[in-house]
Amino acid sequence: VTNIYDPIANTFSAGPSFSSGVANFGSHSILRPDGKFLVINASISATTNIYDPVANSFATGPSLATSTAYAGSHSIQRPDGKFLVINGNQTNATNIYDPIANTFVAGPILATGTAYTGSHSIQRPDGKFLVINGNNTTVTNIYDPIANTFVAGPSLSNAPNHGSHSIQRPDGKWLTVIAGTSSATEIYDPVANTFSAGPTLASGSAFNGGFAIQRPDGKFLIVNGN
Repeated sequence: VTNIYDPIANTFSAGPSFSSGVANFGSHSILRPDGKFLVINASISATTNIYDPVANSFATGPSLATSTAYAGSHSIQRPDGKFLVINGNQTNATNIYDPIANTFVAGPILATGTAYTGSHSIQRPDGKFLVINGNNTTVTNIYDPIANTFVAGPSLSNAPNHGSHSIQRPDGKWLTVIAGTSSATEIYDPVANTFSAGPTLASGSAFNGGFAIQRPDGKFLIVNGN
């Protein structure tokens, strides 16, 4: 099931149904150069759909080349226009999606640990990406999109889980909300490639559905979820 939101009328109407499979934890979309979207179903499957926003319809997309996607799945755009797809699903598998050829090939495996709930990535000034594995572990990886390789990243002091996400600060550092029923945060310095303790959430803890919204004054509203 999908819905179409009209922000002018402030109304919803029924959207088109997937051509193949269903969406679940880890489902997300990739914008292609042709204006269509690749939707990774996740749902412990290798299935994808292609959404055409002009025709407002779905068509079956290519299957992942390796393993299946589930919680923690997300994608990173590379300088060559291709996308690294972190499978999540408690695996170290990744896929590379070529939006021009509309194909997947197997990507490099994580250098350390597996990705799952709370996994997400941070782009560094050097063009590399810090991949926070989530999965209730303190493990991270560094992805080099030019070499297409992973190396082990710095460890966190707290273990991210469901709802973990990161916010970029004006100084270029990142606040990582640990989540997983935790009120802890950590500060990632992408130049030094280190984590340090951040402030504790003032109210409650973050978990499923946690995310942040930037306000016009530069502050962030953190929705705890949970």
